[in-house]
Amino acid sequence: MMLLRQVRWFGANGRRALEALQKTSALDWQFSRASGPGGQHVNKVNTRAELRLDLDRATDTAALPRDVADRLTKHLTKERVVVVSAQTARTQKGNREACEAKLAELLEEAWAPPKARKQREGISRDGKRARTADKRRRRDVKSNRGRVDYFSTSASPTTLADKRLNSAKELAALSEVVAAETLRQQLASGALPTQTSSAPPLDADQTRLVVDAGLATFHLHVEARIAAYCGEGFYTIGPCGEELLGAVGLVLEDGDGAALHYRHLATNVVRSLRRGDALEDLLLARARGYVVSGADPACGGVHCCVGGGHNDWLLTSTLA
Repeated sequence: MMLLRQVRWFGANGRRALEALQKTSALDWQFSRASGPGGQHVNKVNTRAELRLDLDRATDTAALPRDVADRLTKHLTKERVVVVSAQTARTQKGNREACEAKLAELLEEAWAPPKARKQREGISRDGKRARTADKRRRRDVKSNRGRVDYFSTSASPTTLADKRLNSAKELAALSEVVAAETLRQQLASGALPTQTSSAPPLDADQTRLVVDAGLATFHLHVEARIAAYCGEGFYTIGPCGEELLGAVGLVLEDGDGAALHYRHLATNVVRSLRRGDALEDLLLARARGYVVSGADPACGGVHCCVGGGHNDWLLTSTLA
């Protein structure tokens, strides 16, 4: 009865299987002296118990189902024997009952077949995105290991020219670059669109000045967009088709004050050209402004501004 009380927690299957095996020759007992400190004749008599279950005999006598025996293989010795032992009790009887309880536990665990693995139907979109991001992180970590070749030509691009070359296909699809290519084709073919106006006509010098300023503004707009795409420039908005605002610069005198924003770049270019500034210098100053360089004559790298004349009030996109 003490044995039944000990194994009842493990379930009825393990208890019944143990009772059936006790009626066969599949179980074998061995006893020896227990290890550890003396006292209470623990290491003087054979109190240590070892219970051995021969699976071949158990299945031959039909006391143990063959599928249950197959699930006990991880506990087998080379002789296809399941061995459990106990030596914590002070008496041989207590250790025998502990061995039987251990064997009943193993039988109960082996009685139920393992749950079938549920086939995963697929990975969610977020799961795929997270897995791809993790693979990229691992790729970057591994690629940075090992010896570094500082003279290799396959290193990551570091200059704007290298980045433009590597991203040529993507840059060609930018709307600003597409518009610039369309303009080049129109200039080459002479098929520029014409438009009539009732405004007073400009003379040749004024027309040349406004056209130069408009083309320079458009060129800066495209180049700033490319630099920003490559991570080498500051860009929020460009002139957006307002390149011909340079005509406003024709009516402003050099001493007139002006607060100019990004979209008024052509006006600033015309005023600077009328003062006698070189167009190359204007382009370089504006390029320095787009990358927020400390050499920018307008803001000195503090912000991307337009202006720089004696009577100009500098504006940023935040104020506008």
